[in-house]
Amino acid sequence: MAIAEKELTVKANRVGLEGAMATTPEGKQVPVPADILAKAQDVIDGYTASMTERANAYIERRAQGIGEEQSGPYNAFDLAVLSPIQFVANPPYLPHKVIAGGELTLVLAYMWTNPTVDIANGFLNPASLQLGGRPYRVRFEQIDLTNVTNGPDFAIASVFGPIAPMLTVLPWFFIAPNPGVNPRLMELNVTADVTFPLQPWAAFATNHYDLDNDPAFLGIPGAGPGWRHGQPLRYLVYPK
Repeated sequence: MAIAEKELTVKANRVGLEGAMATTPEGKQVPVPADILAKAQDVIDGYTASMTERANAYIERRAQGIGEEQSGPYNAFDLAVLSPIQFVANPPYLPHKVIAGGELTLVLAYMWTNPTVDIANGFLNPASLQLGGRPYRVRFEQIDLTNVTNGPDFAIASVFGPIAPMLTVLPWFFIAPNPGVNPRLMELNVTADVTFPLQPWAAFATNHYDLDNDPAFLGIPGAGPGWRHGQPLRYLVYPK
């Protein structure tokens, strides 16, 4: 595998949250309070810096990286997502997979387009160049597992620049629904597709980073934060 330039690095682009909205249980959009946006900005900047380091490490070792449109070992287009984060205490803000109904929560996803050239696997032009100027859609798709119902979902539709960025930062704020008497178990999946008819690429997040620390109990080993592959991203909403 070769790369297009001798020195190729990913730069972290700061994602501004001014005017960001949150999805309500009814699917409406409401403004996120300014104090929450300020806290969320720091969190997003931190995790984006970490993901940028991973992207640069991938480029340096010229191997398959953070991620599924694939041709051989070349990962052209993919997604990764972080487990939910809330801002209900002082920093560092803790991950929350058990959320009270009515509370505001952030889910953070990253979309990857490969900037490297791999002639052997059919990428004389890297994915980031092939997808330049193409429209795309990212969906945060939820399933209420307790009641076996769909949503609420959220979609981001946009267009790549002349060269698609190697990392696209995708924050989504939502307000957890009131579950009623019983807690509600939710599952979240993130999908992406290029909506240009002649280039129908698509991917879904098979990797998510679980930010939570699960302590050991009853002799069952604990698990620290880390990447989970092929495991559903789930969270529980309880009545407040």
